[in-house]
Amino acid sequence: RWSPSGFRIAYRAGHSLRVVRADGSGGTLVAASSAAVAPAWYPPGPHLLAFVDAKRRLVLAEADNGKTIDAAAASPAVAGLSWSPDGRELLEITGRGLWLRKVVPGKLTGLFLSKRTRRLGLPDGAVVRAAAFAPRRRIIAVLLERHSTTGPRSELLLLDPAGGPPRRLFAVSGRLTELSWSPDGRRLLLAWPAADQWLFVPVARGPRLQAIGNVSAVFSPGQMGPTAFPQVDGWCC
Repeated sequence: RWSPSGFRIAYRAGHSLRVVRADGSGGTLVAASSAAVAPAWYPPGPHLLAFVDAKRRLVLAEADNGKTIDAAAASPAVAGLSWSPDGRELLEITGRGLWLRKVVPGKLTGLFLSKRTRRLGLPDGAVVRAAAFAPRRRIIAVLLERHSTTGPRSELLLLDPAGGPPRRLFAVSGRLTELSWSPDGRRLLLAWPAADQWLFVPVARGPRLQAIGNVSAVFSPGQMGPTAFPQVDGWCC
């Protein structure tokens, strides 16, 4: 994961979590043993990382020296993390729900992880496939999946953490697997492996959804036979 400044990269090597400068120099061991959850950089700017360690604790640490700032028990079965744009809240993503944790300034540590989390309301029986805060707004996009006798059905919702009904942006019969905000927060990229498509869904009402087909072939030009569906790792710039 790239830091917001572009000067650091956090990565997992085996079970360890490490940070290296973008020019390849240096290198810091942040945690000798971490969970298989991608770390999340603190958005306001300092090189701080949130991650889940092997003891299933949510840890906030300084990336350049590995010093732990604060830690708290992570939500059960957490599989992903996402910061609010102002760095005051941290979203903990699980397959069965979304949990919001406040992050407040502390007199000694600089930042303090609340020991309590608040569960966000989601439709009953839905499985969370992906979720993330918008890059510039306090709004959360969540990709849900529901099952029926006819197979899976996917829905893309926008949630206001302050409350209120969710807004549905898109729904389709089938399994969508990934979600990624554009840097300006105007569109969301969804992956649809069974249809070999990427879907670009506008957040504002009016613009039409764009579907890009044959994605596997686009990323494997000239390859003969079946090709692997590409994994979404984020937007540029």
